Amino acid sequence: MKFFPSRTASISPQTSASIGFGLSLLALIGIGALSYDNLTRYREASEWTMHSQSVLVNTEELISDLANAETRQRGFLLTEDRSYLEPYRVAIAEVDQTFNALKELTQDNPQQQARLAELEPFLRERIQLLQRGVSLTEQGNVTAAIAGVRTNRGQQIMDQIRAIVTQIKVDERA
Repeated sequence: MKFFPSRTASISPQTSASIGFGLSLLALIGIGALSYDNLTRYREASEWTMHSQSVLVNTEELISDLANAETRQRGFLLTEDRSYLEPYRVAIAEVDQTFNALKELTQDNPQQQARLAELEPFLRERIQLLQRGVSLTEQGNVTAAIAGVRTNRGQQIMDQIRAIVTQIKVDERA
């Protein structure tokens, strides 16, 4: 007993070729769509990686700019040679520029913005201490300027700055 009658269906070679072509075209479109999606994801991942690298570079520059300002300020305190002042002022301006660049780079990240808000008063205080030393030296009161350095307040502030910058870096690397 047969449940299905036997039919001999014949598919023409033209129909067979059309079906094969259609399936090939469908596979090609699928591969193209998948490739486009992968390329888009790769491009997005690359952009985020470059963004994170920019943040990391700027955090390093911030610390370097501050250290450079400290070095120039101390050189002026110890020698009273005014040639230290221009590089000192340039370094201070670079601290400001680098900090502003970090704020712009992290606009989309509330956690990083909060860290920068925490960092800003320490930066301002450190710059004020440096400027105070320069001002005292310019006024002829080198002893008071050096006494200000010896309080180690500047070092304490730098330790706070480095700790916050380290948190920023850890977040960016993640």
